[in-house]
Amino acid sequence: MNTLLRCVGLAACLLCQLGNVSPVQAEVQPLNLLGRSNGEHPSVILDEENWRWLRDKGSLRLGVSLPDNPPLGMISGGQDYEGITADYAALLASMLHIKIEVLRYDSRAEAMQALRDGELELLGNVNSFDGTDQDLILTNAYVQAPSVLVTRSGTSKVLASDLAGDRLAIVDQVLPADAINANYPKAALQLHPSAQSALGAVAFNQADAYLGDAVSTHYLVGKYFLNEVYLTTLSGVSTQFSFALNQRNSRLLRIINAALEVIPISERMTILHRWGAGDLNVAGPDPLQFTETEQRWLQKHPRLTVAVNDGLPPVSFFDGQGEFRGIGAEVLAKVSQRTGLKFDVVRSSSMEKLVDQLRSGSADLIVAFTPTTAREGELRFTRPYLTSPFVLITQDRPDQPQSLEGMVGKRLAMRRGNALQDYIRETFPGIQLIETTTSAEALALVDKGDADGALNSLLNGRYMILRQYRDRLRVAGLVGPLLATTGFATERGALELYSILDKVLQSIPPEELDELTRRWRHDVVIDNDSWLHYRSAVIQGFVIFALFLLLALVWIVRLRKRESTREKAELALNDQMEFMRALIDGTPHPIYVRDCEGRLISCNSAYLDALGLPREAVMGKRLTDSPVVGRADAETFQAEYIQVMESGTRWIKDRTYIHSNGVVHTVYHWMLPYSTSEGVVMGIIAGWIDISDRQRLMDQLQSAKQSADEANRAKTTFLATMSHEIRTPMNAMSGGI
Repeated sequence: MNTLLRCVGLAACLLCQLGNVSPVQAEVQPLNLLGRSNGEHPSVILDEENWRWLRDKGSLRLGVSLPDNPPLGMISGGQDYEGITADYAALLASMLHIKIEVLRYDSRAEAMQALRDGELELLGNVNSFDGTDQDLILTNAYVQAPSVLVTRSGTSKVLASDLAGDRLAIVDQVLPADAINANYPKAALQLHPSAQSALGAVAFNQADAYLGDAVSTHYLVGKYFLNEVYLTTLSGVSTQFSFALNQRNSRLLRIINAALEVIPISERMTILHRWGAGDLNVAGPDPLQFTETEQRWLQKHPRLTVAVNDGLPPVSFFDGQGEFRGIGAEVLAKVSQRTGLKFDVVRSSSMEKLVDQLRSGSADLIVAFTPTTAREGELRFTRPYLTSPFVLITQDRPDQPQSLEGMVGKRLAMRRGNALQDYIRETFPGIQLIETTTSAEALALVDKGDADGALNSLLNGRYMILRQYRDRLRVAGLVGPLLATTGFATERGALELYSILDKVLQSIPPEELDELTRRWRHDVVIDNDSWLHYRSAVIQGFVIFALFLLLALVWIVRLRKRESTREKAELALNDQMEFMRALIDGTPHPIYVRDCEGRLISCNSAYLDALGLPREAVMGKRLTDSPVVGRADAETFQAEYIQVMESGTRWIKDRTYIHSNGVVHTVYHWMLPYSTSEGVVMGIIAGWIDISDRQRLMDQLQSAKQSADEANRAKTTFLATMSHEIRTPMNAMSGGI
C-alpha cells in the first residue's frame, strides 16, 4: 500500500513538472551572411546617441525561414544566406558598422514569433501581407515590384481579362487577398507553398495562370521555365519587400530607414541585375484607346478565325498534340489578353492557301505573313512583331558559295512570293530560281543536292538547321538589302481589325517582343508532329527495318539449324570416338600409334600392361628413348618403322625381343602406315600378339617328336638285332634237325 502511494505521489510530481515545461524550442541554425555588394558606400547621417546605441548593441540578429524565396533570399550549401535581401543586409552592416547575424527558422511562423519574443531584431523578405500583423512594423521597401501574370507557352486556350473560371495559382500569404479578389473575383484560386511550385503548376497544365511579384517570377522563369511559360502582362496587384521589426523597436526602424534612403539607385539596379531582375520585360502596355467604331467592332466580332502556316517554325507550327505553337502563337495570346478576342485556328501548308482562305472569308487574319509588293493590292499588313535578315543556306562544305555573287550560274531555291525575288531577278539574272511552296521544301532541295542554295530568314533557317539539318546545311551569309519582317495580314477592307491589331502591337514594349523572340531562338524544339512531314521517310525506315529483321530471323533460323546439325555431328563423332576407344582399349592385344618420327602418340591399356610402364613414361617418346627393350632391338624397331612409312606398305612377321627384365618374348608383330586424305603419311599403327606360349608348346612338341623318332629307331634296331640273333641259332637248330 505504501509503495502504491509513493508511485501515485511520484506521478503527481511528474505531471506538475510537465505542466511547467515550456514548448519545445524550434531548431535555429546560424548562417553566414553572403553579401555581394562591395566597394564604397554612402555614409549614413545619424546623431551621436544612435551611433552609441549601435556600438552598445554590437550586432543585429536577422531571421530568415524556409522555404527559400529566390532571388530575394536563398540558403546556399546549407550554411550561406544569399540573395537580394542578403545584399541589402550586408550593405546595412557595412554602412552602420555593425555585425548582422543570420538565424534560420524552419517556418515563417516560427521566425515571426521569434521577432515578437525579442529573439530577433530584423526579419527579411517581409511583404505587404505580413505587414498587417499589429506586432510588427516594416521598414521602407528595398524592393518594389509589380505583380505579373504568367501563362503557359503554346497553349491554345485564351484567358479572360478577369480570369473568370480560370485556375489562378498564387503563393500562400504573399499577396493581399482583397487586392486579388478586387482584380480577379471569379478566378479559381490555387494556393501554393512557393513561387516555384505555382509556376510548375502552370508549366505542366495544373493551373492556367500564375500571379506573383515580377522579381521572383522573372528569376524563376529564366532559370527553370524559360520554354514552358512566359510573362504576359502586368496585374493590378503590386507588392513590395521590406525588413520587419518588433513594433517596440522604433529606434532601430529609424536607423534602418535612414540607411536605406541613402543607398543610390545605381546600387539598387546593380543588385537587381545581379539576380536577373534588372531587365524586367514587364513594363505594362499603355492603355489601349480604341475608337467607338473599333469598340463596336470588337463587341460584334468576339471570336475570329486565324489562318496559320503549319510549316514555319519557330514562328508558327503545330506540335504533336495539334496545338498551335511558336512566336506567332504567343503574340496572338498577347492580342487576346489586351482585347478579349477569342481565336479559332485553321492550318494551311502554303502562303497561297493562306491568302485564299482570307479571300474566301474562311479566315479573318493571317498570323504570320511577310509583306510583298505583289500582295499589297489585296492585303493589309500590320507593323511587324518580328524581323530577321535574309540569309543564304548551302550544304555544309567548304566549296559552297558564300554570297549571291557566288550563286550566279547555280540553282537558288526560295519560297514563292519571297520579298527578295524581284531584287534577285533584276540584280543577278544569272541565278536560276527554283520556287517552292514552303521554306522547308527549299531546304530539302539543298539537302538532296537538287539546289545549290536556299533563301530563308535567319531565324527560320537557323531553327530548321538545328532541328533537322545539323552538320549537313549551314548559313553561308547575309543577302539582300531587305529584312524579313513578319506581322499580321488582313483583307484590304478589314480596316477596324487592321487598326486594332496595329494598336495592340504598338502597345507591346519592344523589350517584351525581344524577350519572346530570344526565348524561341534558343528553344530548339523538335516538332512532335513529324508524321505529317516525314511520313514517307518513317514508313520507308520501318520497311527497311522490317526487311532487316526478317533477314536476321532467317539467318538466325539457319544458324540454329547449322548449330543443331553441328551438335548432332559432334555427338555422333563423340560416340564414334568412344566406340573406337572402347574397341581399341578393350582389345587384349597391344596396339599403339607413332608419328612420322617414331614418337608414341597413342596406345591402349594392353600395350602399357605388356611393357609394365605407366602412360606418362612412354607417351611422346621414341622406342630408343624408353627403357623397354635393349638398345639393339630398339634401333631395329625404329628402322622398321621408318621403312614401313617410306614404303607405304604393311609389314607383318613373327619376331622375338628381350624385355628390359630379361624375359624373351616371341610376338606376331604387324605395322601399317596411316595417312591424311591427301595421302600424306603421318605415322604408323602397329601392334602385336604375344605367341611366346604357343612357341614354347611348339618347341616342346618338336622335342617330343624327336624323342619318339629316336625311340622308334632304337626299337627298330633292337628288333632287327634280336631277329638276327634269334634267326641264326634257329637256322642252326633247323639245320641240325
